[in-house]
Amino acid sequence: MPHLRLDYTTNITEEINFQELFHHCHEALQQIIGVDIAKCDSQARQVEDFFIGKGEKENAFVHLTIYLFEGRSNHFTSPRKSFFKFLKKIESTLGYFSKRPRKRLLF
Repeated sequence: MPHLRLDYTTNITEEINFQELFHHCHEALQQIIGVDIAKCDSQARQVEDFFIGKGEKENAFVHLTIYLFEGRSNHFTSPRKSFFKFLKKIESTLGYFSKRPRKRLLF
């Protein structure tokens, strides 16, 4: 069962549609490595205490961590290629974060 955890800073004032984001993530994982969508578990958490760079208040981040359990790594013929396929599938949902200066999207 894949677990997805999205951490984002409280200074991100734009609305994030987590339902849409996680839906796209689950579909991408199903298409790329064959996971059962019904077994995907996702959560989003705001991070209140953070420090980025020199501490400029406008700095922000969105960090998506994907946990795959034992056996799933065998489905990756090429982890790098699979990562880029996943990113391509969800980039429209995350487009805002990848295009904004001083905001980072981390995987």
